[in-house]
Amino acid sequence: GSASALPTADPKTCRILRVNTMLCTLTGYAREELCSMSVWDLPHPEELAASKREFDRLIGGEIEYYTSEKRYVCKDRTTRWVSVTASLLRDGQGQPLRVLAVIHDLSPRKLAEEALERKDAELQYHLHLTETIASRAAEALYLIDANGLLTYMNPAAEAMFGWTFDELKGKRLHNVI
Repeated sequence: GSASALPTADPKTCRILRVNTMLCTLTGYAREELCSMSVWDLPHPEELAASKREFDRLIGGEIEYYTSEKRYVCKDRTTRWVSVTASLLRDGQGQPLRVLAVIHDLSPRKLAEEALERKDAELQYHLHLTETIASRAAEALYLIDANGLLTYMNPAAEAMFGWTFDELKGKRLHNVI
């Protein structure tokens, strides 16, 4: 089977006409169920208006195709992130004949992005906490990178050395002190 879902739809009625196995796998619906549905039965309700605007622009000839990321509501009511690229096949007179779509499952990528955002937020929190503790410490604390350049200095270190961090940032401490 194809790694992409490749449905076709009627541009006038918006009925799904043909689907491949991938769309069945992606949505949890059987081929017969999908072919009795409208293209508006799949997008998440919050994204329906934007989907209809894109579709209308496509049918109206304003655009040749569109690509968008959206959530589809599956048969089991879970949502999956998908990338939909839709274009229009016209007849000899230029009238809309079929809507063709290529749909990719973005859920694995979206889950990875969300996990990365959570880890980043956690890291930012710990970094802020560490900076707060270091800035309030009575002892002089400073960090030097692998090249011997100053990357951090708390207020106690500024008082001890007689320089501000801004004056020494990126400099070799042993060259200055």
